[in-house]
Amino acid sequence: MTKSITKFTKPNCPMCTVTKSLYEGEHEEWAALNATITEVDITENPEAVSQHALSSVPTFLYNGKLYFGVGGYHRLKAELE
Repeated sequence: MTKSITKFTKPNCPMCTVTKSLYEGEHEEWAALNATITEVDITENPEAVSQHALSSVPTFLYNGKLYFGVGGYHRLKAELE
């Protein structure tokens, strides 16, 4: 079963760019974990902010749990391994 992860982001967010570079560079590792990441731009989907009580970006959502920033990216990946 594919693990679907949502990444909340916005344009001109430096840490969003960092995490995107990380998972693009680790594409094979994410594929081995059978995980996909879909990006949601909060400037185009402002309802996502209130719906998920987002306080910062980048934020990753997986299985009802939020992971914030670059540290959250690494924690999420470690939990999936």
